[in-house]
Amino acid sequence: RAKGYLRSSNTSLHIDIAKAMGIWFEGCEIHHIDGSVFNNTKYNLVALTTEGHRYAHTLLREDKEAYRACPCC
Repeated sequence: RAKGYLRSSNTSLHIDIAKAMGIWFEGCEIHHIDGSVFNNTKYNLVALTTEGHRYAHTLLREDKEAYRACPCC
């Protein structure tokens, strides 16, 4: 994946945080709402399907206004 993000050592941290928050489900991907992989506060993380995660990043890159209105983000 881009920048090796999903293979980073932070992936298990994100999973642990999501499990503690009760938002973890099998196969989910953790999305950082503000786009910063360094902001691991519970208010900045959301569990999405793979498709939802790709869509969120597409909006984040291409249409910031639509991203802010996106119910998943």
